[in-house]
Amino acid sequence: MIRTNEEVAGLRGLVWATIVLPILLVIASLYWQSPTLTLLVSLFAAGLLAVSMLVNAMRSLRSMAVFVVFVSLLLATARTNWPLRVAFWFHKSAFQQLASEVEADKSIEYPVRLGIFQILSAEVRSSETFFATDANPRGRMGFLHTQSVEPLHNLWSSLRLDQNWWFV
Repeated sequence: MIRTNEEVAGLRGLVWATIVLPILLVIASLYWQSPTLTLLVSLFAAGLLAVSMLVNAMRSLRSMAVFVVFVSLLLATARTNWPLRVAFWFHKSAFQQLASEVEADKSIEYPVRLGIFQILSAEVRSSETFFATDANPRGRMGFLHTQSVEPLHNLWSSLRLDQNWWFV
């Protein structure tokens, strides 16, 4: 079957939209670990996807279905930050163990690698243990183990990972 240049361009747009953008979004979400940045990247990716799909692939019902599925995937990633949640879930036992060691005041050499996360430092304040994953002087980001209902560490960006763990 010989394809025209227009069909090839439509297929490239479809491959870009269905494979490359979601993978880049997951990588960006795990790299920046910031719900706000993930939202911005998701909206940018959704815009690229929308333009690509609307221009090249609105010719068939199947293309429209693919468009809807992947826009939904991008929006779900932006809304829930599921790549960070899944990565944390896979390494939760290591986080629990490190929290126990830090709370017991054991000597730990930093940085510590927990799966894809690099813990640069840890602090214990009253009933909270904070693991910094970013050394930005304007405001550090990281994982917080607490018994509180909602921590007040970062008013702009707090992501509850489970009952006792937050990403702030």
